[in-house]
Amino acid sequence: MENAVFETNYPISQYGFMNENGLSEMLVDYNSVEYETMIPLHYHHMLEISLFCDGVGTYLIGEKKYSIRKGDVFFMNSTEPHRIAVQPGQSVKNLVIHFEPEFLWNFYSDSESSGLADLFLSRNSSRSNRLDRDNPHAGELADLFRQILETFENPPRYLKLTIKSLMESMFVTILNHYDLHTTEEPVLRLSRQDIFNIDEVLRYINEHLADPLTLKELSEIACLSPAYFSSIFKRYSGASLFQYITAKRIDLANNLITSGSLTFSEIAVRCGFNSSTSFNKAFKRVNGYTPSQYRKMMQQRGLGR
Repeated sequence: MENAVFETNYPISQYGFMNENGLSEMLVDYNSVEYETMIPLHYHHMLEISLFCDGVGTYLIGEKKYSIRKGDVFFMNSTEPHRIAVQPGQSVKNLVIHFEPEFLWNFYSDSESSGLADLFLSRNSSRSNRLDRDNPHAGELADLFRQILETFENPPRYLKLTIKSLMESMFVTILNHYDLHTTEEPVLRLSRQDIFNIDEVLRYINEHLADPLTLKELSEIACLSPAYFSSIFKRYSGASLFQYITAKRIDLANNLITSGSLTFSEIAVRCGFNSSTSFNKAFKRVNGYTPSQYRKMMQQRGLGR
């Protein structure tokens, strides 16, 4: 049974939202991956869900390997390294949505809404990153992906509200109609106050990426003990505190490399790294490229100086 998916007659494109500090809050990419443009193993500080619109290949996620075909939907959290591989002469097209958990959670007024992220954050070792190909609701998901892309292409007056509504519909459909093999352990539900406290910390992190950031300092901002703060932060973001901070600093570095002519040493300082060596190691671990390789790639695409 082949899933019903929309025709891939869109140009390769990218849309999204930035927060008030100029960092990505949500990104929607329509990509074509060919053998010559495959990227190395990498991960993101955002959560990710994607629809494969055309082609065949292999998705490597952590230590797992999945075949790819038209209509497949994959999801992963912010700590799962991944890459797409195709054979010479082949390619795949996929529509990828990256988003910060708070893009959805701070929109709601009850703690049950944190369940929208259970798809990414509550799991056991047997859980697949690929949704059931033959689920009868696969066509609904593909249509929601299409609506999200079309909403960005023809933005309405209330763009963010529209996107939030479509994302909510997507995740509720998955939670209600797919067997996710999530963990049987009790899920930590966050209170409205917990979510507010974490939002305050995230805002502070975004504004102080160049500064030293410690667990003690950030837990005090949240008015929580360090141990409890660490546990709810991971529940909220899917990553440990310092995994998240590192990935956010690399996100800022990506923007600085693309938009300016700063040296890598200057970028390292502006992004809060105490040495060029630690910056280079973190950059490659997150992006799969060295900073110089990334700058060259952006220049070849006409996106950097």
